[in-house]
Amino acid sequence: MTASKFIVIPILTCMLLLLDWYIWQAAKSAFFTNSKPTRAIVFYIYWVISAMLLIGLWVYNFVDPEVLGRGVRTMILSGLFIIYCSKLFSMVFILIDDMFRFLKWAKEKVFLGKKLRKQAFCGTEAAMNDGNITRSEFLIKTALLATSIPAVTLTWGIISGAHDYRKQHVRLVIKNLPKAFEGMTIAQISDIHAGSFFNKVAVKGGVEMLIREKVDMVFFTGDLVNDRAQEVNDYIHIFNKIKAPLGVFSTLGNHDYGAYKG
Repeated sequence: MTASKFIVIPILTCMLLLLDWYIWQAAKSAFFTNSKPTRAIVFYIYWVISAMLLIGLWVYNFVDPEVLGRGVRTMILSGLFIIYCSKLFSMVFILIDDMFRFLKWAKEKVFLGKKLRKQAFCGTEAAMNDGNITRSEFLIKTALLATSIPAVTLTWGIISGAHDYRKQHVRLVIKNLPKAFEGMTIAQISDIHAGSFFNKVAVKGGVEMLIREKVDMVFFTGDLVNDRAQEVNDYIHIFNKIKAPLGVFSTLGNHDYGAYKG
């Protein structure tokens, strides 16, 4: 376990807490008119999820992966990625709202006298009570809605993408290619990330799809695992069925070096 984790993880935790607090200000204002029990439920749901994710961040980095298990580690990492990407996405709209609020405050502070400021405030109160949605309310609600967009798409991508195998044929035209290489077929497999698999039957089907192509040469081009070599142990008997007349070759990716393992 590297000593840098004892510095990086606390700093990252503070940054994520600050993001949670900032997003919560918008969420809180969106539910301001709801009943007290509803606001309490929203409060506890929001902060319990945030607390679980931040605890997961520490568990992921400081608990032995062998004890934690591959499935739990994948779940923690996916949850952190999905939720905080969604919050960052919604933060754009909240920042726009805060910018408008600041500009309005600055304008009233500089150009309006006390009496005019009072009139402007009363006018704003009237606008808020006439049943029309204000720009600020619109942006806040848009931000909360925007949070669900990456959450849904990323969740679907992680669940379906792990076993969504497709083949794409690309014809290469290489100038001055020796005749002996004309018509050669090469298969490239990349970013397997075996630690994210959860369906051996689907993995076997993907490998069989490749075998049916009867290619001359196969290249694995990195990231066979997420961060530990053991992740591929359960799938070696599937991948070792990949054969090619001119050979099967592989190179390491950044995840294969174990850069993400303490």
